[in-house]
Amino acid sequence: MCRSIASYEPAHKAGLFVLKGGTMNKVQILTICQACSGQAYVPVGEEVSPTGAKYIRHRRCFFCDGTGKQTHWVDLDEFARMLTAIAVEEQET
Repeated sequence: MCRSIASYEPAHKAGLFVLKGGTMNKVQILTICQACSGQAYVPVGEEVSPTGAKYIRHRRCFFCDGTGKQTHWVDLDEFARMLTAIAVEEQET
């Protein structure tokens, strides 16, 4: 169940938002855009400059709007599993 942006409540200043509605609580997270691999731009073709040099033209990624990041909503159980996995990974290094 998704609600309008007016129902998003900031969890803290780091950019997490909790969607509260009914029995579902979800957290918005940022991930690297899969379409552009976080580069924000994708190649669209090859061009020739006025000096005759070839170069690749790029455009902003359509999926992330040129940010290199995508937002996803995950439920709190999944978010807790992600945090646990990160904590374990940090302890191993």
